[in-house]
Amino acid sequence: MKKFLLWIAVTLLVFVVAAILVASHAANAFLRGEGFRKQLSAGTGKAMRGTANFTPLMWSGSNVYCEQLDFQGDEVIQSLMASGLRTSLDWRMFLRQEWKLNDLTIENTDIVLNIKKPDTLATPPWQQPATSPETPKRPWYSKWFKREIVFGSVISQRTRVAFNWSGHEIVASGAHVTLTPVGRDWKITGSDGTLSYADFPQLKSESFSARTSGTDFYLTNATFRHGERGRIDASGAVTGTTSNWQITATDLPPWLPPEWNRHLSGRLSGTADVTIKSSDDWRVAGKFSLKDAVLENLTLLDRIALFTLTQQFKKLLLSEFSGNYEVTPQGTKITNLVCESRGLIRAWGDIAVDSEQRVSGTLMVGISSQVLQWLPNTRNLVFVQNIDGYACTEVKLGGTIHNITENLSSRLVISAVDSAVKQGTEVIKKATDTAKDVIKGAFDLILPGKKD
Repeated sequence: MKKFLLWIAVTLLVFVVAAILVASHAANAFLRGEGFRKQLSAGTGKAMRGTANFTPLMWSGSNVYCEQLDFQGDEVIQSLMASGLRTSLDWRMFLRQEWKLNDLTIENTDIVLNIKKPDTLATPPWQQPATSPETPKRPWYSKWFKREIVFGSVISQRTRVAFNWSGHEIVASGAHVTLTPVGRDWKITGSDGTLSYADFPQLKSESFSARTSGTDFYLTNATFRHGERGRIDASGAVTGTTSNWQITATDLPPWLPPEWNRHLSGRLSGTADVTIKSSDDWRVAGKFSLKDAVLENLTLLDRIALFTLTQQFKKLLLSEFSGNYEVTPQGTKITNLVCESRGLIRAWGDIAVDSEQRVSGTLMVGISSQVLQWLPNTRNLVFVQNIDGYACTEVKLGGTIHNITENLSSRLVISAVDSAVKQGTEVIKKATDTAKDVIKGAFDLILPGKKD
């Protein structure tokens, strides 16, 4: 009896070992075959909401290497290409009906984001009607290994993210990014790298954190640096087909068209609320201010300096330069603009620049009453209003951003000519009176007895 039981135990043990060996062989065959690669591609595509394709996998024990992953999406992520992928398989999750890939490390990741109009968004592949292509013949054991693909964290050592905004590409490159799964969503953290857009100065990324929720993306916070003191903090979200961002800037150089860099300098601070519905339907609005601002090399200031005989107008050290702005594809509007060099000049009002770079607007320009005390004619003809200690006049703006025109210079010329004419008339009158006095004195000397 004991021998029989021992024989049964040995037989069962042999069967178990054989089963394990067969299962192990089948599992290894499946993992190294096309079945697992396709299942991995399908699982990745489902997780990222698109279509993914891995190049052939190279195994070493439970470690696996893949040369490249290509992904095409129809929502926020338009395309993704990752190279140098390394991970390992966690066999402990096999009995839980999962293929779990531990930390996935990627050498380089290139992502292109998509911002489209609502009516152009394609239906995601997993929501499209199912088709019935001819199913290739698979090994008999493949159905045993059909399990859900589960990822651990994903680490991209060098990441590039780009998307097009109003004809210019916004690019974040060189960042170290870690993605951690939270259910079917992701927590995203990162650091380093740079951010660039059109002709704006390049920013250095300090840190950022974000998360996904279904098809939505939320940027919890991001910090960028420029130079020693410049800083930008950002947060926002991409929900549905709309993007909303909040940005705060401190101590940055003024981001102006190149032709304006020679006119205005200082340290920029401000806010921006950004709404993007599509590449041609977006809005940026907020407030701005400049510290240590200098305004110079402007024809209008040169004219004021000439007519007031005050050289300080040629290069103004501004005590305040602030306003509100709104930028859309139709143009730029600046409202509540205040530009002041305290005790010398103050200008305030609204300016607009349309999509054709045509300028329009009205400014109230005030000159210190003390400066104009020696130019009473200019005060009477041009700067006729008295507001907060400034002699003021309304100035109309026009022209283009490259050649701004205004109607103040011409009025200053007219007032100067009129003043000169008056002064000349007074000189002639005085000369005439003096001549009369001289002639009269001569007659008095010649004809002492003559009386008027």
